[in-house]
Amino acid sequence: MRYPIEQGFVEVSPCIELHYEVYGQKDGPSLVVVNDFFSSKHIWVRYFAPVLSRYKLVVYDLRNQGSYNKIQPLVNSMRLDDHVADLAGLLARLGLEQPTLVGLSTSTLICKRFALLHPEQLAGLVLVSPFFSPFGEARKKLLLTGWLHTLNMAGPDALFEQLYAQTLSCRTVQEGQEVAFLAQKAMFVNTSSVEQLRAFLALAIGHTDNAEELRKITVRTLLLAGEQDFLNSPSSIGLLARLLPDAEVAIIDFCNHMPYFESKTLFEKALLRFIGTTEPVACPG
Repeated sequence: MRYPIEQGFVEVSPCIELHYEVYGQKDGPSLVVVNDFFSSKHIWVRYFAPVLSRYKLVVYDLRNQGSYNKIQPLVNSMRLDDHVADLAGLLARLGLEQPTLVGLSTSTLICKRFALLHPEQLAGLVLVSPFFSPFGEARKKLLLTGWLHTLNMAGPDALFEQLYAQTLSCRTVQEGQEVAFLAQKAMFVNTSSVEQLRAFLALAIGHTDNAEELRKITVRTLLLAGEQDFLNSPSSIGLLARLLPDAEVAIIDFCNHMPYFESKTLFEKALLRFIGTTEPVACPG
């Protein structure tokens, strides 16, 4: 089990404090992971473990997210730019210069926007399972509306079951079976209130995205996705890469929307290759 070398709260705006944790090397180059809308920061050290012997890994919970941040008043009227500003505040207050920024699923919207506004602040950008399509937003918004309906009608347990079936491959669901399902469900339900989930889904539904913005991103970028991703096929990821001035693509076979969970070894190899480490390094215990 790994423990953070630093943790605490950072005030990013009046009445908004974000809880963060730092792992790995105190003086190493920074890798900052931005939670998706349904996750907790605690899980990422498991999937980014190979970088810990060289990098400073920074994870944090978004506003309205996580067990620590529940003590704050819930802000229901969130905008994507609120999260972008929160991220800018976090980097500034922690003194993180030129980090590599990692977005996963819904948080790729935050990271993409941050890279547009603050390209000079980043060394690299990793977008895992991008939550935007070269063909527009109609299908994505139908999916999000369905998730919100499930949450409102049947609660977080039912929403998790829907997400579990849609975001994991048939292979993973079959092999994991009941044990993996129950473990992930317990984590999801324990760290996500109805109010939190509703606020994030409302944000995602209301946000208008434009993949053409990718043409303006000057930061070196890795697009990493599963071959069976429910939102973007490999050919769609290829179209997104063509829009980016400096892009690399990594497609992981037999994975859906969570390649870091479904194929941890191949995910780590793709990440390490992009950030400049050609071989996996020994991880501290």
